[in-house]
Amino acid sequence: MLNENMIEIAEETPDTVITMNNSHTYVVKESIDFILKEIKKNKQLDRPNRRRMT
Repeated sequence: MLNENMIEIAEETPDTVITMNNSHTYVVKESIDFILKEIKKNKQLDRPNRRRMT
């Protein structure tokens, strides 16, 4: 599992390569679309009860 806050670049060439902000790179089997959906889902799980303050 990677920390999504540390992702600097993600590219498909045709493999998905993720470069972190510390210059480490990871080749993963998932597509960028899948990764973005998982990040969005995880962020929603982290903040289920937050409400907008007026």
